[in-house]
Amino acid sequence: SIEDIDNIVPTAYEEAEALIGFSTTGFIDVGLNDGTYGIVYKNAVPGTGMNVSAFYAPKGETGDAAADDTVSGAVNSDVDKAYSIYLRGNPLGLIDGIDVALGYETSQTHAAAAVENDAESVTAALNYAYGPVKVGVQGGWLSTGSQSQTAAEYYKNTYVGLAYAINDNLSVSYQNTKSKKVNWNGTDVETDIDGYSVA
Repeated sequence: SIEDIDNIVPTAYEEAEALIGFSTTGFIDVGLNDGTYGIVYKNAVPGTGMNVSAFYAPKGETGDAAADDTVSGAVNSDVDKAYSIYLRGNPLGLIDGIDVALGYETSQTHAAAAVENDAESVTAALNYAYGPVKVGVQGGWLSTGSQSQTAAEYYKNTYVGLAYAINDNLSVSYQNTKSKKVNWNGTDVETDIDGYSVA
């Protein structure tokens, strides 16, 4: 699903936001179906230099695949079907070292009360590698689908990363993540995270 490419800018080890608590900072990546059982199709798109990944879940946003031996028939959600698709690769192979990704996801709701819309996510990334240096930028946007005055309307994220391979055994990196959470009641939460990795 789109969570496979939620943050793919270069890093030596882990994303800048990896250890940040979502509930307190207002940070959420794109996609709401991480850890949800579904059907995945992956293949190369002939003649394009791109690979496609498509995901379908009959019951989205359940998180029922988060642990082994858990129940898979979650029903405590207004979410019905979920669909996700992304393309990733080097378009037509025109420029060596380029890695491009584009993704979209939607989770369809069936709430009786008019307080839910379909949740949607989009993301786009551009990475470039030259010798031991990798640089990248990415943007992500998630509309929660909720219209509750106490809930978030959408999240907008940007990522920048720079990694350098000192040798075959040692890499260092810097990554910056910015996130803006916009609530229906007009309040915003902005988060700015710097991450440094050595691996």
